[in-house]
Amino acid sequence: MLYLKYQETRRQSSDYFIRDPYHIKNPCLLSRTGIDMRLLFFFALLLSTPIQANQVIIYRDNWGVPHIYASTPAEVMYGFGYAQAEDRLESMLKNYLTATGHMAEAFGPDYIQTDFQQHLYRHETQAHNYDKELSPDIKTLVESFAAGINAFIKAHPERMPQWGRPPQPHQVVALARYLAFQPLIQQADQEFLGKPTQPITGNQWAISAQRSVEDAVLLCIDPFADWHNTFRSYEAHLHGGNLHAFGFAVPGLPIFAVGHNRTLGWSALPGGADGADVYDITLDSPLANRYKYDESYRHITTDTVRIGVLMDNRIEYRTRLYQQTDLGPILQRKDTHAFAYRLALSNEIRQIEQAYNMMTATDQKTFFAALSLAQGPPQRLIYGDVYGNIAYFLSGRIPQRSEFFNWTRPVSGNTSETEWQGVHAQETLPLMLNPDEGWIQDCDASYDRMASLTMPVAAQHLFHTFSYLPHAESPRSHRMRQLLTASSRLTLSEAIAYSQDTYAIQSEIFVRALNIASVQIQDTLTLNALHQLNTWNGRADLETTGMPLYARWQTYLQRDERPINLPQILSFQPIGQTSTRFLVQSFTQAAQDLTTTHTPVFWKEIQQVRRGHRTWPIAGSNTSLRTVQTIPSHSFLEGIFGQSCTTLICFRAPGNIESHSVTPLGQSDDPRSPHYADQAEYLFSQTQLKPTHFDIAPQKLTHQHTLQIP
Repeated sequence: MLYLKYQETRRQSSDYFIRDPYHIKNPCLLSRTGIDMRLLFFFALLLSTPIQANQVIIYRDNWGVPHIYASTPAEVMYGFGYAQAEDRLESMLKNYLTATGHMAEAFGPDYIQTDFQQHLYRHETQAHNYDKELSPDIKTLVESFAAGINAFIKAHPERMPQWGRPPQPHQVVALARYLAFQPLIQQADQEFLGKPTQPITGNQWAISAQRSVEDAVLLCIDPFADWHNTFRSYEAHLHGGNLHAFGFAVPGLPIFAVGHNRTLGWSALPGGADGADVYDITLDSPLANRYKYDESYRHITTDTVRIGVLMDNRIEYRTRLYQQTDLGPILQRKDTHAFAYRLALSNEIRQIEQAYNMMTATDQKTFFAALSLAQGPPQRLIYGDVYGNIAYFLSGRIPQRSEFFNWTRPVSGNTSETEWQGVHAQETLPLMLNPDEGWIQDCDASYDRMASLTMPVAAQHLFHTFSYLPHAESPRSHRMRQLLTASSRLTLSEAIAYSQDTYAIQSEIFVRALNIASVQIQDTLTLNALHQLNTWNGRADLETTGMPLYARWQTYLQRDERPINLPQILSFQPIGQTSTRFLVQSFTQAAQDLTTTHTPVFWKEIQQVRRGHRTWPIAGSNTSLRTVQTIPSHSFLEGIFGQSCTTLICFRAPGNIESHSVTPLGQSDDPRSPHYADQAEYLFSQTQLKPTHFDIAPQKLTHQHTLQIP
């Protein structure tokens, strides 16, 4: 394992976890009233409602979030499937059809290509082996989850869409595999096109107990995602047997992507390493069905996929050919070149097993053991626990490769020199544990920007091994480091405020450059607008009038190929004449757009979130830590992407974890539900998070269902 902060040599795995979870010296074990919090937790358990065997009780809190109680994890999963179906049945069913390549059967020929791709990657074929590949306990959990979905469908047949099919356990496994493949396919596409990009994935950070007024670790979970697709995060609490967890799942899955249990929590963002490669195979002729490999030949096999397509209320079948090599399926052919995609998860289907082991981990050792299954794509994880540990993990199935090739571009498939040399064991992947700074942040940052500005010698080889550039970070990462460095100790409320920070990052640099260029401004309208910008506090808050002007100006600056020298501006260098002229021209145009009337334009009028036929103003911007990306919609900008399940966790003591969360819309997809848009209206538009009430006594919740498992 590579310690980015301290060590340049490896240790035995038993040396990694330096804090003993069973010998705790944590002042937070006592509440501020002097009461031992472990005793309070014990009494709360005594007050909880006893659960009988084969019985599941589903409670709901004031936001419609299910708290599911049963005597065993399998019974909990039955209730979890039932609750998800009650809130998001159509999304679940569409997700299963997408993963297994059957969308065209339900929705027509527009989905032929996406269905073909899922058949190409064999998600459904591989998932049919779940009963042999998964451990018996995980197999039971998956089957129980699917049974819970079908129990809801049986009890409420009117909720089943006409195109829907009762889900089967293998579809649950296929969905988990499908989701794991998506970042790998995106990475391979970028390599094929020769246009690697740094994706916008989210914010995540942790504060040590020493840097927290709460005397407890604070963890921020803040992945970015689409707000309106079928994969929108689903929030839940699960309690039964050794399973006591809170988190967010993709509809249709029985596991959390991010969350916490009674002792630890984790955030996860995709990327951090290269889990896919594109092989350029040179053929003897455009029609060749074999290719030279070293001194011999390898064959290309041709097979067919049969895709059902809904046409005029009946299913027709289309047959498509595809070609397969030892390196992977051929996705592109150009003359005598064939391009094969090789993905690190080609034969893996145990994604649910790894995620469940993470959900039920009790300390850093067991969490690390869960990651060692390597069933996911490359991911960056930030971890915190009640024992005072904070950590960064790189995880996933990451191939070992030769250092003599540029793996960010297609490599030759005609030589054994480009063959993968195995898979990196979790013990060999980078780890950052309890850095001296007392914090770790990954707001889309390279390893050396997560806690320190110093690149450790032992990490210099990371680019060659993992194809990840050092010294790289997003503006959000820079902003987060500024905030964390400036604060000696944080309260939980301050940490929540950081997660909702609306400052338009780098705005002060652009305004400075405009002021330098302002000697060219002569008209009164533009000078007045510049004054307005100079008195603006740089924040994308609802009541500001500076942000609409700045945002419109940035739109003109970024349109097409802007003739400004951006590095000059960002590094405070002298600005050239061309850049000066365009800064003024674009700002003048923005000022004219927003001063057609004498009434000030506020940011709340410009940026809004929509749910159904209603809209609400939202703070933040595409350059803020509170990230909101928009599309034009009538007279305003409609938020469609950004913060998806922001969660702040305070790890006070075992069984005493306080967490707060918010999602952009609401728990339910049913427009008739009071939880269809309640978070959008009362929380998200107000930059507020709600208490999750993890481990709350069930008597304080609303009882909704008592299910008897057949």
